[in-house]
Amino acid sequence: MEKTLARPSTRWKNSAFVVALATSLVAACGGGGGGGSGGLTRADATVVIDENNAIDLVRNAEDPSAFAERIVLGLIVDTAAVLSASATATAANSGDGGALVATAASAEHCSGGEADVNESGLIVIFTFFNCQDFNYISENLGTIQFAGTLDGNLRIDVSALSSSETDFQATITMTSLSITDASGTTWGNGSLELDYLETASRTIADITTNAFDFEVDSATRSLTAYSYFQVADAAETTEESIGGINSSDFDFLAYFETPEPFVTIAGNPWPTAGRRVIYGANQASIQVTAQSDGLNALVELNLDATDGFETSCTYSWEELLGGDPIIACAD
Repeated sequence: MEKTLARPSTRWKNSAFVVALATSLVAACGGGGGGGSGGLTRADATVVIDENNAIDLVRNAEDPSAFAERIVLGLIVDTAAVLSASATATAANSGDGGALVATAASAEHCSGGEADVNESGLIVIFTFFNCQDFNYISENLGTIQFAGTLDGNLRIDVSALSSSETDFQATITMTSLSITDASGTTWGNGSLELDYLETASRTIADITTNAFDFEVDSATRSLTAYSYFQVADAAETTEESIGGINSSDFDFLAYFETPEPFVTIAGNPWPTAGRRVIYGANQASIQVTAQSDGLNALVELNLDATDGFETSCTYSWEELLGGDPIIACAD
């Protein structure tokens, strides 16, 4: 199977949303992986794994994490001050009742195109028409900004919100929502559940969905019973994911899980620890293990579903998640 996948070469952790995971934090949040895979297991996988499609499957298992970061954490959280900005502004303007109102009114705009916003209580609905460089101050969600072009619909239903810190739960629904920036164009269709906490020292994001369609680098993906969990502080980043995925690159379901969370030290674009396993039909599997040098990953193949991996090879992360077609462990 040949495929050209034009994707950024330093995807793993190149945003300001820097994360860390300590065992105590995972325990406090009820464990990692976003709370399980909704009954889906490795036995449900139907894709036949071989050397020709193994690297494509590795890339497809990684893409949901890129999507979660870029659209959910990037647009809704990372570039937003979710509640804290509006709370700070309210306190700063407490003696001047008109200042905050004027700021909010002037902030709802695109530098080009249009954005209709309907905010009522804890529900905010955005409708974008070629909206460029969006900037909006929400009564309940704080400041939402995006440098790029937005089209489609985005709805945020907040189910719980803390007034003392940035701590909220929300359902995020996208209808043909597309985002275009320097990284390319990404779109999503479906609903995601987001549980987010930000304090002075750490952030925790937990994302789950039963079914969601999205596109990264012109390849369409469909997620089933997917969970993504990310925790952060200034020192390191940790993330893990679990679920099933179909892709335009293959016709059947693959199942993936992260037995050991990926850990990325601040300042390094690639992880130094962590392990993901992608399962196919008849329990065949691919295992990807981050190497401690922070540059490479060990890829192991178990195509006959017996104990142990019969083939292994090492790739740089840039090569493994790059755009060139690769036959796994070819001589």
